[in-house]
Amino acid sequence: MKRLFLSIIAIVAISASSVFGSYSATDIGQLVDANQLKMEFGGTGVLFGTDTIRAAVSLNSDTMQTYLGIGGTNTAENYTPSFGGSVYAGVGYKTPAFGAWLGYEFAYDEGIANASWMTHTPHLQFTALDNNLRINIPFAIGMGVTTDKDMLPEPATTKGVTAFSTDVQVRYYTQMDYFTAIRLYVRYGQMDYSKAEGTIIANGETVSSFGIEGRFYFEIPTDGPVAITPLVKLRYNTALGDYGTDTQILASDGYVGPASERGTGDVTSDLYASFNFGLSAANDIISVYTEPYVEYSTEFLKDAGSTKNDVGIGNYMEIYLYPIESLEVYLELDTSYKASNVFGLEVGSGVRWYF
Repeated sequence: MKRLFLSIIAIVAISASSVFGSYSATDIGQLVDANQLKMEFGGTGVLFGTDTIRAAVSLNSDTMQTYLGIGGTNTAENYTPSFGGSVYAGVGYKTPAFGAWLGYEFAYDEGIANASWMTHTPHLQFTALDNNLRINIPFAIGMGVTTDKDMLPEPATTKGVTAFSTDVQVRYYTQMDYFTAIRLYVRYGQMDYSKAEGTIIANGETVSSFGIEGRFYFEIPTDGPVAITPLVKLRYNTALGDYGTDTQILASDGYVGPASERGTGDVTSDLYASFNFGLSAANDIISVYTEPYVEYSTEFLKDAGSTKNDVGIGNYMEIYLYPIESLEVYLELDTSYKASNVFGLEVGSGVRWYF
């Protein structure tokens, strides 16, 4: 059994090279989590400190890239070193009544020698009411920086393009028996093309969008070993002006992406709702959480003057293993299918050592 656990830890550590990050400007737990070293699917970070002074540093990889990989052109004789990801650092002070955190994240969208986008993201975080109220406020500032001369048939550039976004998150734990928590997300972003150089120019000088999302957590008391925790999600995104929105919040790019810039400009707003039925059970060695869900979305189309509706089903799952008391190994898996014949698969894994 011990050899099995060690093998699992080794596999997870080797795979920690893409998609998710350890600590970033969009996290909200730095003031309340225990001291830990995290080696996750997309980053390595450490959170440490005393009961009052906290600090964190992290190295996060970009989507489907390693920390220090190979970038540049596709010709074998012209590779360049690259860094696809971000670095993060933060420090905070907390008491049971109040806590404050200041952090900063710096990211490149592609390689150092061939980068097209960089983002500076300071963020403020607060806790109150014995950690039952938590607030995180990031300010992402993005800038286009270089031209890729290898792009054909003509060079592509993001020079002169600037962006700003924020993805404010508020969590409140109610301490009630049935209605346990609320999460609120408020998102705004804009991209300014007024000083853009080259081919990347939108239909106007500035595009922007706004989004809001609420998540409502419940708990159904049971006498058995399985906990039942339903969850309801409601989300709305809309363009500001004549441009479409993207349902994905592109925090690493520094803005809430307008779909008109991403090839689907007829979408001016979208509405999303889901009902998630959480089930969990645990013992001293393993903890399992599964969350089957049903979702519905509506896209409002500008050009067609109509709506596009879609329904889907899916299941989110977390599996945690505890080979020893201070070590946690976990796997996250999210699978989904929509009536528009779209399949989705997201995977995350990592190791946490609590010290």
